Amino acid sequence: PPTLPHQHPPHRIIPEPVRAAARVLRPGAQLADYDFRARASMSPLDLYHRDFDARHNGEAYSQDFCDMDLSALMEDCGFGPIDTGLVGGYVKRWFATRAATE
Repeated sequence: PPTLPHQHPPHRIIPEPVRAAARVLRPGAQLADYDFRARASMSPLDLYHRDFDARHNGEAYSQDFCDMDLSALMEDCGFGPIDTGLVGGYVKRWFATRAATE
């Protein structure tokens, strides 16, 4: 399935590729994304590792992406249902099915 860009754009731009995916995917197709989970659910050690990674890998906007409500954005853009879960405890996944058009 199509995925969102790995190198995260600024938060204000993120809805654009989700809307584009909703526009080009046929009903029943899936959009998948895997990324780090939100900071609110991390231990202090995981927070240190995540902040270190964002700072030293040149991904200035990555944590903003991880902290946003991607499920709500996907639903607003015409996806549903949204299936989420953790992979290995550190990575979150989203599988969004393109809803049927009215």
